[in-house]
Amino acid sequence: MRAHAKPPRRKWPWIIVGVILAGLIAYALYAVATNKPVAEPTPEPTTSAATPVDVAPTGCLGGESRDAEMLLAADGAAPHTTNGAVEFATAYVRWMHQFPNPSADDAAKAKAVFAASNDDFDLVGYLDGKPNLSGGVVEDGRTFYSSTVPGVWDVESESDDKVTVSIGTAFVVDGRLSASLRGSITVTVVWEDGAWRFESSEGTRTTEDLFSTGTGFTGGC
Repeated sequence: MRAHAKPPRRKWPWIIVGVILAGLIAYALYAVATNKPVAEPTPEPTTSAATPVDVAPTGCLGGESRDAEMLLAADGAAPHTTNGAVEFATAYVRWMHQFPNPSADDAAKAKAVFAASNDDFDLVGYLDGKPNLSGGVVEDGRTFYSSTVPGVWDVESESDDKVTVSIGTAFVVDGRLSASLRGSITVTVVWEDGAWRFESSEGTRTTEDLFSTGTGFTGGC
């Protein structure tokens, strides 16, 4: 019987497989040795436009002091909302309605929060005349200031850039909060140059009416 010669086996496929396996083993050993997790794609950060913080009027925006720094701080913090307008108008009342009246330096600083329509108003000269801004509720010459602790507010009219609000306060006379003396003033503010600005004020509501219908401040000072 005649034997048939067998062709030699091809070795190169096994060589390729061996190289691949060796590479995989080497990679696995490297990953374990370096303890590096497999990187995952990170999502792109999302951004959103900043929105003003709009809370119910506290009656104390800008701090407890009654100087121009408080008024300017309130002006910078009051958002472009109805509540922001109420807070700014209240800060203006707290600053303006006191005796002794704000100093000339304070008045000069505070003029920055007045609307463009008041550019010709001599605020320093007006306060230098020592007006009684309690409307005669407190006797001339007696030390007083307006407190919003028992105060109220009531929006009379509003639009995106103009708000008229009545502010009711109690008077602190000679350092003591009066149980009966109250003030009522209606203030109009306008939105100009990215902030609320004082436009005008007038007496339109009795204290009895305002305090019976107005909304109390959440804080007050």
